Amino acid sequence: MALHGIVFIWGFTAILGKLIDLPSEQLVWWRMGIAWIGLWVISQFLHAKIESKKVRWKAWGIGILVALHWYFFFEAAKVSNVTISLLGLSATAFFTSFFEPWVLKRNIDWKEVGLGVVTLIGIGIAFPFDRSGNLGLGFFYSLLAALFGCSFSTLNSMLLKESTAAGISKHEFLGGFVALTFLLLFQNNHAQIFTLPSWDNLKYLLLLGLICTSFAFLASVYLMKFVSPFTINLTVNLEPVYGILLAFWIFNEQELFSPKFIIGALVVFIAVFANALLKKMKS
Repeated sequence: MALHGIVFIWGFTAILGKLIDLPSEQLVWWRMGIAWIGLWVISQFLHAKIESKKVRWKAWGIGILVALHWYFFFEAAKVSNVTISLLGLSATAFFTSFFEPWVLKRNIDWKEVGLGVVTLIGIGIAFPFDRSGNLGLGFFYSLLAALFGCSFSTLNSMLLKESTAAGISKHEFLGGFVALTFLLLFQNNHAQIFTLPSWDNLKYLLLLGLICTSFAFLASVYLMKFVSPFTINLTVNLEPVYGILLAFWIFNEQELFSPKFIIGALVVFIAVFANALLKKMKS
């Protein structure tokens, strides 16, 4: 139940990304910076620290993967629309069904692969192939976001054995924030760093960084102590469903709603609940 609440909160991220009038790299820079400050405050109360330099380096590296995931996710929404950016994200479970066994050195669970394939089928049914424009580019970016998303969530499940959720998340956001700072400076985008966003952008950035990121990310990393990365990533497939419904309501993106889209969304729902049923039977 807690995991579904987190996923519902994440359903707002693409909405906020569309509302924030900033380039994707600048948007992610602000998001990671605000989220890092939020987690730094939380970690002071929790006394969450990473003593090992090796673990800190690992967390900083994973933070770069998180930054890439968010960059392509928001870029997908900006070049196409929220619906497409969220639709491609459903491929995360399929990627995880192969990436997790490879990283954790365990056998491939073909039930997980099958459920991942089912989500791909749902995506294929729902995607509006008959429409032109930048939908294809946006979908490609969202697939890249899914790939980076499955990589950092799997690596986080390993890192949790060496530190706390708050300590890991704090250093990951710091690593991504520092990497993006160097990137923006290298691109000579000093104005993007030192110029304070307008209040319209800042209020959404604070909501994105503190609620949708600091709180939700910390809670999701903590839940990895109790559920597998695949289960988390498959449940995250509901993020597109929640987000698309929100986009329908906020941005009036009903032109993509069709019987095919509804069928595709139902297929994704079935895959998520089938996974939950299988895990319950196994336990």
